[in-house]
Amino acid sequence: MKYKYSILFFLLFYYSCNYKNNKETTQHDATYYYNVGVRCDYNDDYRGALDNYNKAISMDSTFSNCYLNRGSIKLLNFNDTIGALNDYKKAIQLDGRNAIAYNNLGYILSEQGNDKDAADLYRICIAVDPDYYPVYYNCAYSQFQIKDYEEALKNFEKAVIYDEEQKLYAYYYMGLIYKETGEIEKAKEYLEKAKALGKRDAEEELLKLK
Repeated sequence: MKYKYSILFFLLFYYSCNYKNNKETTQHDATYYYNVGVRCDYNDDYRGALDNYNKAISMDSTFSNCYLNRGSIKLLNFNDTIGALNDYKKAIQLDGRNAIAYNNLGYILSEQGNDKDAADLYRICIAVDPDYYPVYYNCAYSQFQIKDYEEALKNFEKAVIYDEEQKLYAYYYMGLIYKETGEIEKAKEYLEKAKALGKRDAEEELLKLK
């Protein structure tokens, strides 16, 4: 039931993979190989991207965003979840304000069914960068899964403010929360909103409330 959540995270990975270091370089240092890796990523040459991120890290083991991008390549293109986890953890170790690394690490934990720890990481992400809007939906979804409904509602509300595309799923889950907490009229209100946006599951839930 978390289709939007998965799609959203692929978009987040796209942004994280294509984060650019603005430092210009003409020498073959770590930044040079990092930028080559980014260009490879743009061109869907994922093996080339991975090789160049490896070179960059071998030259500078403190390059936080390089670990972040390498983790995304490993996860999305080589099905290396453990490698991605380790790279995201390393990125955070090197830069405690790397919001995208917290978000991506949280996503992996949620996919593994560990929404409690995922929600904790998302909360750190929000504290580190309150303007990193994609995390609000992710955080709300994990809080929904662990039945932290009060906080989930707050973050779903922020998610729909920041991103129109999230409304269909956010409204749907908000409707489910109100249903679970016995606020039937509010449940109907939000499920109707989700239905109007094309969420077919919302229509099924509304029938159950009649």
